[in-house]
Amino acid sequence: MPTAKSQKRVVLVFAATAADARWQRQQELLLQANQELTARDLVVLGVLGNQVNTSSSKTVKLPGPEILREQYNIKPDQFTVILVGKDGTEKYRAQEVIKPGTIFNIIDAMPMRQQEMRRQEP
Repeated sequence: MPTAKSQKRVVLVFAATAADARWQRQQELLLQANQELTARDLVVLGVLGNQVNTSSSKTVKLPGPEILREQYNIKPDQFTVILVGKDGTEKYRAQEVIKPGTIFNIIDAMPMRQQEMRRQEP
């Protein structure tokens, strides 16, 4: 999903396990910003150990964790957050927990998002 052009932007959160405190904190921050995520067509994918979780309520076919780790050059025990645009390219990468506002500022500066916001104006 993250490689091809998509209807959604994707935040990939890589962690060794769901017990990782950074993963838990990142999830907590993103859950608190659910409305902003939806407004920006943003889906969160958690790549934890040997599974991939999604914030989307829709059933989607997801690439396996090994494929995503290889594609983004992430070690199995590494914590990393990656923003992927609708064009399928990586827009941002951090190796620590990031505030949703950081992600939103990057997205809101993108030309495609600017067009979306203009279309939403009354």
